[in-house]
Amino acid sequence: MLTLYELVDMLPERFSPHFIPRLNQLYAFITKNKHLTSLEASELFFGQPNRVKYFNILKNDLKKALAIYLICYPSWSLENKNKVLIEECHKLYTSYKIFLLNNKRSIAIEMAKSLVPHLQKLELHTLLYSVADDLMLHYSIIEHNAKRRKKYEQLVTQELQNILDYAVVRKVYTKLFAVCNNRESYPPSIIALAKESMQQVRPYLRDGRHNINRYIYIIQLCRYTVVHEYKKILEVCNTALSSFPSNHPNIRSLSFVFLFNKITACIPLERLEEAKRIARETIQIVPKGNFNWHLVFLRRITACFHGGEYQEAYQLYKEYEKYQKARKRMKIKNGKQAATYPIITEHWEINRGYLYFLNKVGLVHEYEKERFYLGKFLNEVPVYSKDKAGNNINILLIQILVQLFRGQYGKIIDRIKSLNEYVRLYTRNEETKRANIFIKMIIKMESARFHRKGTELKTKKLLEQLKNTPLRMGQNLAIEIVPYEVLWSEILDIIDNKFRISASKASQ
Repeated sequence: MLTLYELVDMLPERFSPHFIPRLNQLYAFITKNKHLTSLEASELFFGQPNRVKYFNILKNDLKKALAIYLICYPSWSLENKNKVLIEECHKLYTSYKIFLLNNKRSIAIEMAKSLVPHLQKLELHTLLYSVADDLMLHYSIIEHNAKRRKKYEQLVTQELQNILDYAVVRKVYTKLFAVCNNRESYPPSIIALAKESMQQVRPYLRDGRHNINRYIYIIQLCRYTVVHEYKKILEVCNTALSSFPSNHPNIRSLSFVFLFNKITACIPLERLEEAKRIARETIQIVPKGNFNWHLVFLRRITACFHGGEYQEAYQLYKEYEKYQKARKRMKIKNGKQAATYPIITEHWEINRGYLYFLNKVGLVHEYEKERFYLGKFLNEVPVYSKDKAGNNINILLIQILVQLFRGQYGKIIDRIKSLNEYVRLYTRNEETKRANIFIKMIIKMESARFHRKGTELKTKKLLEQLKNTPLRMGQNLAIEIVPYEVLWSEILDIIDNKFRISASKASQ
């Protein structure tokens, strides 16, 4: 059913099917009933059970009919011009192959020749090799033309080499990112693999092959990301961006990953204004609402948090909230399911938790009144809750910060044993060193019975360690959204010079 729903979402808004009556009925049914399984849809459509087999036959016929329509439907309505060009090239390629298959050679060869410059510009090597191979054969056997045969023979040789090189680079790329993607920490084995991968692909870096070069530069990025060498990351990004011509039809896709990594590297290097500027520029080239748009938006807020511009971070959050409400209204209006990304949604929830706390301690103003329920918050972040060595740290800290502000010392005391165990098991590597120190400071605060002077004495050495371990030395930005030094200062302002001995006394 998911495939069918995706096909329906790709159709123009005023699409009116003209298939056989039964398929027209199924299309109308599908547009009105989203998120059903085949079994549920079958029972609703036929009005009786045990018709899944017949429903699946009908469903597959509708999928084929819609797919054929989409191939024939003009792509000019798409927002992404590069996508339009690529899609049109694939359609023309399919058409010319059909003509060739039916021995309509004259029109097929004309179409093939007209395709070549477009395929070269878009660097669609596999399609270009196939087209050049057909043209080489045509001018060798059908229409004897030595000059043209030689031209396409050279193109076949060149594109074959490009395909082989692309295959090697992609193989190294996929092997590397299969083990290091979506990780917050990198063991020595991954660091060694990243270094080896960079050496393997370096000989394939050549001028003019921008799609292949992009993967090589991304592998170089990974090599320095796993060891948190932010200055090197900036160097790779600048080199990659300067190598792509501004008039390349795929320039947005080519450059996004390097612009995003520039933002990420600027924050721990404390080049926060530069990070925000690049984020503002980058978000303009990304379709609003897609995954990359959210990533850039989140990095922009992180730059505000690290620059102490909490009010600006809150205004950006409200801008996101406004977008979410508009998206929901649009979904109700046209009945189409907008894309949702659980990880992105959870990251926004974590930002909301920190903004709530910062408002309560007076660092965010003009905050719209809203209740913050810890139980509901925990239900909204199921994926990050399982990321014990990563974003779960933020979830733990938000719980403690909110409970501390609300004076729920007993609940914090009850958590100390599990916090000790958490520190021992999950925060022992370089990427979580600052988190390790900060959580230990919270544990020391409890042992000082939440007495400010006692806490300051017990955490003096840990605070020095924290200051001597700047963010640029390794901690992942996703783990430390608000600098721990800021949070600690607010914690000390919350507690006073009274002892809280036990949970029972704390709750009185």
